[in-house]
Parts: sequence; C-alpha cells; structure tokens
Amino acid sequence: MKPPSTRADGLKIVGLALGLTLFLGLAVALLGPTIGDDEPPTEPNTPTEPTTNVPALRSPAPALGTSEIPDNGTGRNFELVAHEPLLDEHQYVGNESFGIPRGSNGEITATGDCVYVGSMIGHQPPLVVDVADPTEPDVVGPVPDAVPGVGNGIEGIQASGDVLAVDHRDAMGVLGFEVPEGLPEHGLSVYDVSNCQRPELVARHDAGDLETHALRLWRDPENPDRLLGVQTFLDTPNVQVVDLTGCPDDDACDPTVVAEWALGNQTDASGATHEAIFSTDGRRIYAAQADAGFLLLDSTNLLASLRGTDDCDPSTPEDPDGAGHCLTVANPDVAASLEDQPDFEIGFPHTLLKIPGRPYFLATGESSGPDWGKDTIGERYGQCPGASLRVHGIAENGSGGGDASGASTDRLQGFLDPHPVGNYSLPSQVASNCVESGWEQGEVPSPGWLSPHFPTAFPDVAFVTYYGGGLRAIDVSDPAAPREAGYFYNDPVDEIRWAYHGQASDSVDGADGRAIRRSAPKGTHLFAFSYPVTVDGYLLYADSQSGLYVLEYTGPHADQIPDDGTCLPANPGAVEPGYEPCPPYGQTTWTAGGS
Repeated sequence: MKPPSTRADGLKIVGLALGLTLFLGLAVALLGPTIGDDEPPTEPNTPTEPTTNVPALRSPAPALGTSEIPDNGTGRNFELVAHEPLLDEHQYVGNESFGIPRGSNGEITATGDCVYVGSMIGHQPPLVVDVADPTEPDVVGPVPDAVPGVGNGIEGIQASGDVLAVDHRDAMGVLGFEVPEGLPEHGLSVYDVSNCQRPELVARHDAGDLETHALRLWRDPENPDRLLGVQTFLDTPNVQVVDLTGCPDDDACDPTVVAEWALGNQTDASGATHEAIFSTDGRRIYAAQADAGFLLLDSTNLLASLRGTDDCDPSTPEDPDGAGHCLTVANPDVAASLEDQPDFEIGFPHTLLKIPGRPYFLATGESSGPDWGKDTIGERYGQCPGASLRVHGIAENGSGGGDASGASTDRLQGFLDPHPVGNYSLPSQVASNCVESGWEQGEVPSPGWLSPHFPTAFPDVAFVTYYGGGLRAIDVSDPAAPREAGYFYNDPVDEIRWAYHGQASDSVDGADGRAIRRSAPKGTHLFAFSYPVTVDGYLLYADSQSGLYVLEYTGPHADQIPDDGTCLPANPGAVEPGYEPCPPYGQTTWTAGGS
C-alpha cells in the first residue's frame, strides 16, 4: 500500500485529468498495433502494483499475442451462440452507410424482448435489438429522439419495467458536433418502452453545465411505482438523485432532482464520482470515487422524505456528520477509510457492486491504454499491466449473509472494509510481462489495454468485461481467493465505421465537415466494454467496436444463471422490486442507523 501522500500526489492528479478530459486521452492509447502486427508499442511500460495479500490461484489463459483469434472466438467454459455486428445503417442525416459495423458502442440494458445498445459518439443514436430469440438477435432500428451530437448511453442506458432512461454527455474523443438548439447537452432522456421495439420519448432532464458520467436506476420495493435515477459527475456535486416516479406516463413524468452529494464538500478528499449504485432496499448508495476510493452513502433520510415520514435537506452536506441531509456518508470517518484503501497504482476506482446474498463487494479499477498520460500527468497511469479487481467485505458487525437462495438472512450493519479480502487480475497481468517495449509478445490479444470494466455478480460467480482481456468468469465462492472460471475472446471485426476505440488508418470528410473515421482491415481491437446481462440463460455483452455477443456459460456455478427472464446488474428492482440482478438474488436490508 502506498502512503497517503502518494494518493494525494497521484490519484488526485489522475482524477483531475479524468474530470477534465472525460477519458478523451484514452482514444490515443489504442491507436497502436493490432492482432497480426509484429511491432510492439514504442513507449516503455512499468511494473505491476503490489498486492496486499496472498494472490489467488488462477488457471492459465491462452497466449494469443499476435495470433489470430478464430472467427467464433476462443476461450474456456464459454460458447459463442450469436454475434450481431451492429452495422452502420442508422446514422444521423448526412452520413451515408458504408455497410460495415458501426463501432463506438456503449453500455447495454434490456427489458421485455429487447436489448438497447448505447453510443459513445455523437454521429449515431442508440439501437434497439430484438432478442425474443437470444440466439438470433436482430437490430430493429434506432432509439428515436436521441440528442444528436453527444454520446447517448456511453455508461448510462438503463431499463426498468416500462421505462428506458438514456444519459447524454459529451461525445468521446472529437466524434461529436453542436447539439441542436433547445436540446440538453447533458442530462437524461426518458422513454416509454411498454412496446420495447418502439420507444416513445416522454421527458428530458437537463443537467445544465454539469458533465454527467453514469446513470443507474432504482425501483422502490415498498412502492414499485417509485423510480429513482442516480447520476454521477466528475465535478461538484458528485451525485444527483433524480425522481422519475410517474414515468413513463407522459402526463406524470417530470424528472426532478431530490438530493445531491459531494465528497469534497463533506470531507477534505477530492470528489469525482465515477459510478453510484443503490442497494435493493434503497438505504445505501455504493459509490466509486475516481480519485479517492470506494465508500457507502446513507440514503435512509431520502427514503423517509420520499415516503412522507420525515423531511430532509436535499443539498450536499458541508460536514462529516451530515445530520438532516438526504444523503451523507455512511461512515463519518470516511476520510480515514479512504486513506486506508490501497491505491490502484495503475488506474482508478471504477465500480462498487454488491455480491448478492453475501456481505461482500466487487470493486473494479479501470486503467487506460498502454501509453496515455505519461507525458501529461507524469504518473504510472494506464501502463502495463493494467488495473485489477478486488473483493471488499463489510466491517463493524456486517455479518449480512444469505441462505442458499440468495435471500438476506440478517441485517447488514457495517461500513465498507477498506482492506481488500481478495484480489484478482488476469494471469498475464504480472510484472514479468511488462517489458521496455510494452507487453511481452504472446501475452495479450490486442495492444495491451487490460482492465476490468463492468461486472455482473451472482452469489458465487461474477462475469466481467475486461477490455482487451475479453469477457471473464470469476469464481468468487471463496472471496479471499477469487479464481478464473472461464474466459472468452471475441474475434474483432475487420473494419468499423467509427473508431473511437481502435486504429483509424484513414478518414473521409462527412457532411458539414464531420470526420468519418474508418479502420483498415484487422485494424480493430478486442474491447469488451458493457455490463454483461443475461437473457433466458444466455450472457450478452457489447464489444465497443465489434458489436453484440451472445454466449452460453458452462463453467462453475453456471446453474446460478436463471434459464428464463432477464438479469440486470447495478439496476436494483428493474426485473422485480427488491432484487438485483434478478430473483432470487440480491435482497439487502441495511439498518436505518448504519451502526
């Protein structure tokens, strides 16, 4: 663990850069060698971060390196069932179709027989995909009335029942344009998806100058008509809770901010929230601070106010106690807790997700590409061997627990334990593979961006998109020794239309002077990006370049994936109020006082 002063000089600088650029520099990192290239990256990389406990046993991964990935992918305990490349057939006016995969796909979500795929850039809308038969996904068309010019659903496209909410924020890279007059550049759009193939816009929420980052939903198990959205910002405030109750009824849907919070206002730590997720009971919000660490917020007062039993102050508290405010830190000693957490020496805190039915959290760290940031930040950021995943427990009487069905058996009473119970990284993520010229050849299937991004957790197995590491299955039955249970590397498509994450070898000018980037054959990278979701027993995820993938998992604890219905992570109550990602998993019962 690095001393606290290193965190202040390192991760805070990194977090500031993230807040200002919104990952802009990450695009540069991937304009490098591809599968089949003989030339390694030209910039030196640095050794791995130290571990704080005994490393977990892991099975080996294939040494693909410069070898070609087969057309149907390669892996262990996964079988490719279907691939929808998401062609560039749906573009904004002035951009003709090239008849190739569009690229720059964002997050995904699902409801009914549909999956929705976000877009990282401003030149294309989110898409509706019919998955009534998950083995034959089919693009229906675009989500209508998306805000042109910005990213729609980069890390914020969420469905809950008949509601679809889409976050819009600045387009990644320079692949955007001026938003038409009268439309909000930052905020969210709300749709009625009672007919999931034909979303109808019912409301928008304008976040003004606040640069949104992620959006998650929560449905109240005591009143399923109540729906909240929690948006995060790499600025102050760090978190806003938007009341979407009444949606999707266009006469009753009026998105309203009912609470906000900022770490920098409540403590001396700097604030930049990457992602925030409600617990199923709504009493906690699990927050990942991009330049500080992981923590829990107490939202008990907010619930009391919304349910009419008490009032609270919706503004962000200005002291550690936060008495009377709708949102406050669950642990008043959060500053000390954050200092006790080991750094992600490479990368930053990304996602904190509860393992259903157990008193543990998965905590992912995100790194950038192999070279970005060295000249501008001067830190070991985004270098080989990339970021990692951790398992944190609950301190202070946090027995939590759960029975075999995943239902909670007693009340969670503690705070997040700052010391990881276990660590996980890919077998290739070791210091010996970090050589002066980049990655040791034969250790990564694309140019060295290995980073756990979004996880989906069942009681004993988690599925994590790992950027260039593909999709990983991780056995978490022993939280102190998470181990690899399977992996899948999708074969990158030959070329893509919009190459935010990839190698653009040529470009042509589009209408109105817009740049249209098009990659060369085999110029795209493997880039598993979205939250994995399950539909009727199959796992679905989006590669940001190559499209939507449908897999069957056959490894340890495969029986925990329900054969019927949908499971959505980080969206409590979406499938059934009181559960996450789906029944019978994910009930939590935090105490009102959190002590």
